[in-house]
Amino acid sequence: LKIVSLSPRERFIEPWSWEIATGVARLHGENADPLVTFLSGGFGASVRPNTSILLYLLGEPSLQLQRDYQDDYRLGLGPKSGAYIDLAEALRLGLSAAGDLGIAGDREGRYSFDSETRYAFTPGDHPVASVRSVLRHFHELDSNTTEWKLLLDLYF
Repeated sequence: LKIVSLSPRERFIEPWSWEIATGVARLHGENADPLVTFLSGGFGASVRPNTSILLYLLGEPSLQLQRDYQDDYRLGLGPKSGAYIDLAEALRLGLSAAGDLGIAGDREGRYSFDSETRYAFTPGDHPVASVRSVLRHFHELDSNTTEWKLLLDLYF
């Protein structure tokens, strides 16, 4: 489960941007148990320099529970930054970079670079579905991994 609110700052209104995520994810690394339970979140700011670009910067603490970590957990803290660029009315490009340092439990640092292309199907005023292509490169447990996903999102 992931909820993101990127509210751009304006001249007189300065809302916080935030993100929260929880669930079970696949862990990549040699001899690692494949699943990790996680809870992460963050807050920061976003700006819209023009109508087709949104830039953001968040500070994100994270907690992962997994038996391959030192003391079976990892508490991390680091930045996440990115941009969303509207290439056309229904076509959006997203770029992001994130990293964190382990501050308790397992102290290994992690980082990731993501690119995402999204095409939204909007027969009326609101999108009903979108197709996303996600390319991600990340480092965790002394291992570098690159993955590509093709996803279908449905909106209710």
